[in-house]
Amino acid sequence: MAGNLNSGENRRKDIRSKVSAKVKLMHPSLKEVILTTYDISDSGVFLYTQGLVPPELGEIVKIQMTGLPMEAPIVTMKIVRHIPKGIGLRFVLESDS
Repeated sequence: MAGNLNSGENRRKDIRSKVSAKVKLMHPSLKEVILTTYDISDSGVFLYTQGLVPPELGEIVKIQMTGLPMEAPIVTMKIVRHIPKGIGLRFVLESDS
């Protein structure tokens, strides 16, 4: 199954909206890095990694929108896809814990 996640195969059923926004990605292996979104849906977001070596599939990360007039909430997400240009993240709900 991990092979399918790495292949870049499109498995999402939610409608994606192309959105280019800056987000702060937080993980112990990276500290904090600013990345750009490619798209967002009801279930997740895709981030360009810009040559960054991201955490592994299945890792939990936090993201926060930047550049807003107020401080955005920090959101918990799980890495569910790795392709050369970026990573796919799925929102983690409290019921998933």
